[in-house]
Amino acid sequence: MDIIKIKTVKKEELIDITEKISKLVNLDEGICFVYIRHATAAIFINENEDGFKEDFLYFLSKLIPENNWKHNLIDDNATSHLKANLLSHSIFIPIKDKKLMLGTWQKIFLAEFDGPRERELVLSFI
Repeated sequence: MDIIKIKTVKKEELIDITEKISKLVNLDEGICFVYIRHATAAIFINENEDGFKEDFLYFLSKLIPENNWKHNLIDDNATSHLKANLLSHSIFIPIKDKKLMLGTWQKIFLAEFDGPRERELVLSFI
């Protein structure tokens, strides 16, 4: 098991973490399991293109607008929790020849919704 710590710098941002994970692959074949240990951040796979990233954050802001959510009475970060829950807190990626089997344009992202913070990813290679 490996742990990666990532410091985010914005309230909301999408950070490409593909290279950080690729450097830790230690199997000829298997599966890489990535899990984020936070309720207001997520992990997903998609294309690393600036227009997509802006569109995706905009889409989420329209889908889950700032509102008088009940959870805001506790932490004032309900939208962060809701956005993270729409995505995922874990992903699996196949490994072959010591490489992640991502598609041509696929990258692994940490989605920050309540930053800036230090986030912790747990990786397991099976």
